[in-house]
Amino acid sequence: MKYFYDRKINKATLKNIRPEDELLLCCARTYMDSETTKCIKELLGKTLDWQYLLHNAFHHGIMQLLYWQLKETYPEAVPKDKMNQLKKNFKANSKCNLFLTVKLLKLLNLFKENNIIAIPYKGPIQAALAYGDPLLRQSSDLDILLREQDVLEAKELLVSQGYRPVPNLTKNQEIVLLKYLLEHTFIHNEDRIVIDVHWRIAPKYFMFPIDYEKLWERLKPISLLGREVMTFSPEDLLLILCIHGIRNSWEYLYLICDIAKLIHVYQEMDWNWVLSKSKRFGNKRFLFLGLYLANDILGSKIPKKILQKVKTDKVVASVASHVYKRLFCETCNSPNILEKSLLQLKLKEHLKNKIQYSFQLMIMVLTTDCKFLHLPPFLNFICYLLQPIRLCLQHRLNLMKKYKSISNQSGKLYSK
Repeated sequence: MKYFYDRKINKATLKNIRPEDELLLCCARTYMDSETTKCIKELLGKTLDWQYLLHNAFHHGIMQLLYWQLKETYPEAVPKDKMNQLKKNFKANSKCNLFLTVKLLKLLNLFKENNIIAIPYKGPIQAALAYGDPLLRQSSDLDILLREQDVLEAKELLVSQGYRPVPNLTKNQEIVLLKYLLEHTFIHNEDRIVIDVHWRIAPKYFMFPIDYEKLWERLKPISLLGREVMTFSPEDLLLILCIHGIRNSWEYLYLICDIAKLIHVYQEMDWNWVLSKSKRFGNKRFLFLGLYLANDILGSKIPKKILQKVKTDKVVASVASHVYKRLFCETCNSPNILEKSLLQLKLKEHLKNKIQYSFQLMIMVLTTDCKFLHLPPFLNFICYLLQPIRLCLQHRLNLMKKYKSISNQSGKLYSK
């Protein structure tokens, strides 16, 4: 396939790609041009491992897109039993998506009645916003952002509606969770719906400066099953999706597809604003990597000036190559917290930023309970051996905060 093999960056990593995975990439593309349509027809003419294809499509979260594109492009080339299976899966996923959307609207109404501002994103909202159809994105849970001060009240409301927190925490653990982490999961006791309640977009150790009050001000309305729902602006959502992608080491194709679809729909977004926001504290490469992947393997159209900066960043190219190697690796396990952290650290631009990131990450790891972090079993001993370091670091942070508070008060006093 010319589009993939003429690229210098991914030539080495994609040259041995299986035809099934190449078909997935074609079906995940932003739009169907004549070259992509031709490629899909050529691939369908080969002997394909349909069990592997369907498994990988589900794993990468693009089962809906696979069926839709095959149905629209060349359905007669798909074995009848496989097309029936794809259609059956599409209907099941569509039913699930609609069920999640209805539940989401009920939850938003519940929060509104209790004066809690709740902003949904990803899932059904992402499907309606960037895919143009709530049925075309594979969804399995709901994500909602709240103000930190509303999280505990929201928890009580969710419990009253039959949801239970996972894990079930003590009051002290909840305090630690709110201070250092960014989300808490709830599962409904009967229908098993999963809700991730967020109060931060990025972990504190990312040092990604998000002004949440400004974030609320930039919200945009979108129609969801005939009802107006507020969600993030395209510029904010692009940054959020890039943060979400690197948090998950870009191991699923849908993470890249979400960005490609968003860029395709909102070509006129304020790119200069997005770039300026991503530069603070050395986070620019988090954005660049998401743009690199969306452009390189899914053909997203990005302004030339920004794309030139993205493509000439050697660190971004190196990390992208690492992502490609894992994307369709049949023997690779999901990266653990250590592997993810090293990848994130590599994307930090300056030594100062790397040190700050490492210090904040250490504070988080040593202060939170190990079960929050899902550390590999062989690393659990660290939480006990490094207890004295944790206490010293926490004491040092408290002193720094106290000193800063005294300095601020003194500054105000002398300024009068």
